Amino acid sequence: MIFLTSDTHFNHHNIIEYDQRPFKDIKEMNECIINNWNEVVKQDDIVYHLGDFGIGRVNDLKAICKRLNGNICLVRGNHDERSITKLVEIGIKLVADSLCLNYKGFIVEMAHMPDQTYYDWDGLLHIHGHTHHTQQFNKNLINVSCNAWDYKPVSLDELIINYKKNKRGNKWNTK
Repeated sequence: MIFLTSDTHFNHHNIIEYDQRPFKDIKEMNECIINNWNEVVKQDDIVYHLGDFGIGRVNDLKAICKRLNGNICLVRGNHDERSITKLVEIGIKLVADSLCLNYKGFIVEMAHMPDQTYYDWDGLLHIHGHTHHTQQFNKNLINVSCNAWDYKPVSLDELIINYKKNKRGNKWNTK
């Protein structure tokens, strides 16, 4: 299966206060996100992480990455290490600045920031992170920030089902 998430911000002390995340410290936050991740993602799944994976020393991030199920492909965010070598060293399988995927009749455009998506036509999904808010859908923009999905990755199939349902009823989930 294919999953998406973003803005996990592993080891980022200030993100708890900034996002008003419901955790007492980064240890609790990291553990919750790791456990939630592994509840839905299996070993052979693919996870597209759309930026802001974590901060800190390579060995600390490597230890977190080793505990996460799936094969992680990272679209770099504004808080990610700029060195592709270091990102690969921690366990990331693929590093890019944006990605595009043809999936079940949709062109899935993935970027960290919503303004990095440029086109608007039926059948094109813009999936992004960065915003840290809990609104999941806004027309053809889909926010996969972990804040919007209970701190766990969401499957691409679920996103497409909800996108179709929300688009038909024009009821965009603002959770």
